[in-house]
Amino acid sequence: MKKTTVSKILYFFIIIILFSLTVQAAGDVFSFYFILHKSDQVDVISFEAAPGRPTNFPEPIPGYPNKYVVELVSFFNETLYQAEFDIDFEMHPYPANPEELAEDVSVENITKEIRLSYFPEAEKLNLYHNGNLIYVLYIKDYLCNIDGTCSEYENYLNCPLDCHSGSKDSYCDGLEDGICDPDCAKGKDPDCELKKAETNASITGCGDSICDNTESYLNCPKDCPSGRRDGYCDGVRDGKCDPDCLKNEDPDCISGTTYQPGEGKAVQKANTTKIIIAAIFGVLIVFVIIFMIIRMKKEKPEAAFRQNQ
Repeated sequence: MKKTTVSKILYFFIIIILFSLTVQAAGDVFSFYFILHKSDQVDVISFEAAPGRPTNFPEPIPGYPNKYVVELVSFFNETLYQAEFDIDFEMHPYPANPEELAEDVSVENITKEIRLSYFPEAEKLNLYHNGNLIYVLYIKDYLCNIDGTCSEYENYLNCPLDCHSGSKDSYCDGLEDGICDPDCAKGKDPDCELKKAETNASITGCGDSICDNTESYLNCPKDCPSGRRDGYCDGVRDGKCDPDCLKNEDPDCISGTTYQPGEGKAVQKANTTKIIIAAIFGVLIVFVIIFMIIRMKKEKPEAAFRQNQ
């Protein structure tokens, strides 16, 4: 195998691996935002499940005095995730004069955020300092206690039993379920666009047999039937080419398509004829090429024989 071919194959596999890692990294995470005191007191600022990437913890420094370990534990007391990290309560500021050494500044606490891979079966988060358990956070207390109320720490992602789709819970679910999620940005929830269209149609009076500029087949099919110019491409196969559709968005706009009322489907007569003619023409071309190849093979020995004579 050539060297260039091997290089291309290796390059291809490297791209696939990097893509897989990126896909795995991007997802839902547990975000743990807290204040850590030198005395091992922990004050939780927030704990939530949200879209994001897990924290990329650097390699621990051997012999470092402050070793911390964070872990997620399941309901069956199984370790789901564990990571080690260092924290330095000594700040090392840059000196005002480069020729002088700045004195280290000791702090009593540090604010930190840790993002851990999301596990739906996780029961608690444990935090250790130099092998000693210093804090336990029970996830249900912050995410889902199934009490019928969508509380401060709950959302549709981590507690769908309390926070139903479309709830105002600081999380955009974007589900197409007929409920406009108030947490979604414009264009993130298709139900919001539909609701807006239906609201406009109700204000203008849908059902008055007049398709005005605020109505379309989407929000008022009674006034704006399929196939008419209303600023919306319905793409319905009904024998009417919708003037609002782009190329190939409406099957009725394809050249040669006719519609037979009563059958409920399009019959592409002209297109079928063109396909048959093209197929016959293609077969003839193949036969001509095969014939020419056979003839050329026969003529070569004959020409060689004449030259030898």
